[in-house]
Amino acid sequence: MISGEAVTEGKRALMESVGVRAYPRYVVSEVGTIGAGCAHLEGNSVHVYTDSVAVISYRRPAPFTDSTVNSLLLTSVNPLASRVYLNVEMDDCGDIGIADCGCLHSRLGYRTVIRDLYSFGKLSGHSTTLAGSDIVRILEERLPARFGGAPGDYQMVEEQGETQVEIKLRVSPGVKGADPKVVESYFLDCIRGVYGGTASRRVWEHSGSISAIIAEPHRTSTGKVLPLHLAGLGRKK
Repeated sequence: MISGEAVTEGKRALMESVGVRAYPRYVVSEVGTIGAGCAHLEGNSVHVYTDSVAVISYRRPAPFTDSTVNSLLLTSVNPLASRVYLNVEMDDCGDIGIADCGCLHSRLGYRTVIRDLYSFGKLSGHSTTLAGSDIVRILEERLPARFGGAPGDYQMVEEQGETQVEIKLRVSPGVKGADPKVVESYFLDCIRGVYGGTASRRVWEHSGSISAIIAEPHRTSTGKVLPLHLAGLGRKK
């Protein structure tokens, strides 16, 4: 049973290649375990433990993108829950449906499923969590003040590599004389000052998953340059 970040097909294939059967769990620290996968569900999908939590979704624009997502709202229904929540949004999204797999979860009554879970408002790779708003301040204020350029010249992209989530810090070629290694080092120093940043920096450096590159930032379908692109954004219609 695994949790912490989205289970992609690449990660699943890597685990299965060494004889491990991987089942995703959906856990929110404030709420607890919301659901778990089975052998029949594909991707990052789970059966919801509906005797503990109720879940609905609503369509809303996602921050840092021009896409819309099915944002999940969670409500506590367990009378012994340590905290009571009513339609709380955790910046997670997915497609809610009914299970048709006939697994043990379904036979026990857990027939509500959430398919293709991912986070749209925070970085969550490598089981670390950083608020997108904290990152945007670094990209739009501190990096231009240190190296030149303006908002729109620096962009952080969280994307899925072959075996792990990769963090790319894109620096526009218009920022003259910027050394990617120096920009990367300064960015990591800035990260230490935000909530959860020290752990994120340590994990990124240890895994070799972060790098700064000289490249034009990605543009949205409408031509906008947004400071932060998170893994999975834009794949939902």
